[in-house]
Amino acid sequence: APWAVVASLPFAPEIVLPTMRYCQEAYPQTLTAKGLKKTADAEFAGDVLYATWADSLDNEDAAALLRLNGQEETDHGNRLLTAATLLEG
Repeated sequence: APWAVVASLPFAPEIVLPTMRYCQEAYPQTLTAKGLKKTADAEFAGDVLYATWADSLDNEDAAALLRLNGQEETDHGNRLLTAATLLEG
Protein backbone atom coordinates (compact mmCIF):
# COMPACT_ATOMS: atom_id res chain seq x y z
CA ALA A 1 0.00 0.00 0.00
CA PRO A 2 1.30 3.47 -0.76
CA TRP A 3 0.66 4.53 2.83
CA ALA A 4 3.19 2.00 4.09
CA VAL A 5 5.85 3.84 2.13
CA VAL A 6 4.87 7.23 3.54
CA ALA A 7 5.42 6.12 7.14
CA SER A 8 9.15 5.90 6.42
CA LEU A 9 9.41 9.46 5.10
CA PRO A 10 11.32 10.94 8.07
CA PHE A 11 13.78 8.06 8.10
CA ALA A 12 14.61 7.62 4.41
CA PRO A 13 13.35 10.58 2.36
CA GLU A 14 15.82 9.81 -0.42
CA ILE A 15 14.00 6.52 -1.00
CA VAL A 16 10.47 7.45 0.01
CA LEU A 17 10.02 10.60 -2.09
CA PRO A 18 10.90 8.91 -5.41
CA THR A 19 8.72 5.94 -4.44
CA MET A 20 5.80 8.24 -3.65
CA ARG A 21 6.28 9.96 -7.01
CA TYR A 22 6.32 6.60 -8.77
CA CYS A 23 3.15 5.44 -7.00
CA GLN A 24 1.44 8.71 -7.82
CA GLU A 25 2.37 8.41 -11.50
CA ALA A 26 1.67 4.69 -11.87
CA TYR A 27 -1.43 4.55 -9.65
CA PRO A 28 -2.78 8.09 -9.33
CA GLN A 29 -6.08 6.91 -7.91
CA THR A 30 -4.39 5.29 -4.88
CA LEU A 31 -2.12 8.03 -3.60
CA THR A 32 -3.84 11.35 -3.13
CA ALA A 33 -3.52 14.10 -0.57
CA LYS A 34 -7.18 13.59 0.31
CA GLY A 35 -6.64 9.87 0.90
CA LEU A 36 -3.62 10.51 3.09
CA LYS A 37 -5.56 13.05 5.16
CA LYS A 38 -8.39 10.56 5.70
CA THR A 39 -5.89 7.93 6.77
CA ALA A 40 -4.32 10.44 9.17
CA ASP A 41 -7.73 10.98 10.78
CA ALA A 42 -7.93 7.25 11.46
CA GLU A 43 -4.47 7.30 13.04
CA PHE A 44 -5.49 10.15 15.37
CA ALA A 45 -8.62 8.21 16.36
CA GLY A 46 -6.37 5.27 17.22
CA ASP A 47 -4.49 7.45 19.69
CA VAL A 48 -7.75 8.26 21.48
CA LEU A 49 -8.71 4.59 21.52
CA TYR A 50 -5.39 3.49 23.05
CA ALA A 51 -5.69 6.22 25.70
CA THR A 52 -9.19 5.02 26.59
CA TRP A 53 -7.95 1.45 26.94
CA ALA A 54 -4.99 2.58 29.03
CA ASP A 55 -7.26 4.54 31.37
CA SER A 56 -9.30 1.41 32.02
CA LEU A 57 -6.33 -0.67 33.21
CA ASP A 58 -5.07 -1.18 36.73
CA ASN A 59 -1.63 -2.28 35.49
CA GLU A 60 0.41 0.89 35.01
CA ASP A 61 3.08 -0.82 32.90
CA ALA A 62 0.50 -2.14 30.45
CA ALA A 63 -1.26 1.24 30.43
CA ALA A 64 2.03 3.00 29.66
CA LEU A 65 2.62 0.69 26.69
CA LEU A 66 -0.85 1.38 25.33
CA ARG A 67 -0.31 5.13 25.68
CA LEU A 68 2.98 4.76 23.82
CA ASN A 69 1.16 2.95 21.01
CA GLY A 70 -1.30 5.82 20.90
CA GLN A 71 1.50 8.37 20.64
CA GLU A 72 2.93 6.38 17.74
CA GLU A 73 -0.47 6.54 16.04
CA THR A 74 -0.33 10.33 16.32
CA ASP A 75 3.20 10.32 14.89
CA HIS A 76 1.93 8.25 11.94
CA GLY A 77 -0.93 10.68 11.41
CA ASN A 78 1.40 13.66 11.43
CA ARG A 79 3.69 11.99 8.88
CA LEU A 80 0.69 11.33 6.64
CA LEU A 81 -0.33 14.99 6.86
CA THR A 82 3.22 16.00 5.92
CA ALA A 83 3.09 13.68 2.93
CA ALA A 84 -0.29 15.12 1.91
CA THR A 85 1.18 18.61 2.01
CA LEU A 86 4.07 17.48 -0.18
CA LEU A 87 1.66 15.98 -2.71
CA GLU A 88 -0.36 19.19 -2.80
CA GLY A 89 2.80 20.98 -3.88
